[in-house]
Amino acid sequence: MTKKIRMILAGVVAVLGLTACNDNDAETITEQTMIDCFEFVNDITTNSQAAYSGVNYKIRLNYTQGKAEITINNLRTPDGKNYPSLVLSDIPFTISEKGWKVIKGTDITPSASGFANVPLFNTFEMRLLDRLVNNLYVPGFSVKFNLDLKYNVLSSDTQQIQFGTTTSTSASGEVSKTGKTSYKLDLNADTKKMEITMAAAQFVPNMPAMNIVLSNIDFTIVGTTAVFRAESIIPKIGDTPYPAFPISDLSGVYDFTEGLKMSFKCDPSSVAESYTVDVDCNYTSVPTEE
Repeated sequence: MTKKIRMILAGVVAVLGLTACNDNDAETITEQTMIDCFEFVNDITTNSQAAYSGVNYKIRLNYTQGKAEITINNLRTPDGKNYPSLVLSDIPFTISEKGWKVIKGTDITPSASGFANVPLFNTFEMRLLDRLVNNLYVPGFSVKFNLDLKYNVLSSDTQQIQFGTTTSTSASGEVSKTGKTSYKLDLNADTKKMEITMAAAQFVPNMPAMNIVLSNIDFTIVGTTAVFRAESIIPKIGDTPYPAFPISDLSGVYDFTEGLKMSFKCDPSSVAESYTVDVDCNYTSVPTEE
């Protein structure tokens, strides 16, 4: 008999649902699904990159054996191949000091119904961090692997949520910090554009907490990071642009295994000074009440 815990995750933010069998069962197994992930593929032979969306992962962890089974749906490669379902079995996994479940293996031949030839996963590493924030399941999740010594692949959720410290420094040197602001990144693999939503943002004195949206930001995938920048952006609150609060010199790096670091300049017309804002987020931080 087997003790099973099932988690179905509708994207990056989902209510955590658990069911368990008899505690006397011999093995403990969890199952969960990550849906609607992106996939960036670097072709080593041509030094070119392709991007795809709609990749799904089913993660089955056997804690008793320390082994994982990963099912990948809708994996595609630049040579036109599409694999509806690939199953990678008996991959060892460990839990790091920071709580990441690290599923890592080499030279893995997957099984695939209806395919005589399947790609070899020369390397494979999946990282999964369980996070509960305000009763919502907000996991850290990333996958990287090499196929046939030809394609380096990075895959993760199209939506990322981060918490941490936001530091605002005025032109005259006054510094204020907050841990209330949270950041949601929506990455579009097809357009290679990003949208950043800053919830409960407060950058200047007496500024009411607002939900600010920065849209149409170019990003590139480098290793396990999304690198982005924009010279100037007119922020939005809801669907309304606010040209009186221009954002400039935006730059940042989102590391899918570490967190978000970014900075920008805010020069609101309603105050005498401009402000430089630095954001430092990671997967262990949670929103603070101030």
